[in-house]
Amino acid sequence: MSFVSDTYHVAKKAHRCYLCGGAIKIGARYNKRVGVHDGDFWSIHMHTFCSDVAHKEYDMDSWMNHDEWEFRELLANHERARAASL
Repeated sequence: MSFVSDTYHVAKKAHRCYLCGGAIKIGARYNKRVGVHDGDFWSIHMHTFCSDVAHKEYDMDSWMNHDEWEFRELLANHERARAASL
């Protein structure tokens, strides 16, 4: 990977989360990551919570090749743990 930019935005239009597949609604804060890999430009959008979970659970290479259903299960476990700690 030769270039990566990792920024946070407020959605002006709807997007789809790369990690969980869920909708990122207008007005929601999200993480946008863009980069170049092997000469190809790529751009992804992620819920901030999904991005936080991915940073905790995966290294850079493995989360780019994640399984959406497995990630949803991992996300549900993190949401349950977060709810239990409140």
